[in-house]
Amino acid sequence: MVRAGWTSNTGGFAAWQQVGAIPALVGTTYGRWLLLKLGLFAALLPPAAQNLLVWRRRLAAAGPGTDETVAGVQRNVLVESAVVAG
Repeated sequence: MVRAGWTSNTGGFAAWQQVGAIPALVGTTYGRWLLLKLGLFAALLPPAAQNLLVWRRRLAAAGPGTDETVAGVQRNVLVESAVVAG
């Protein structure tokens, strides 16, 4: 968690230095790539939250090998992979 926070903070600082202002997000190549990256990251949050809050609990309660739970986790992995692949 500390490393993720540190990476987010340093990435945010670097973006602020590169972009400088809100209009530059759409007016510069770096800003457009940054918006794309943030959009992809935002698209990964719902399936990641579902893995953490729903499927993890169901796997712990049902034990390994439960068909419905395993299918749900596999479906989420496919969604996440599709978002990352673009």
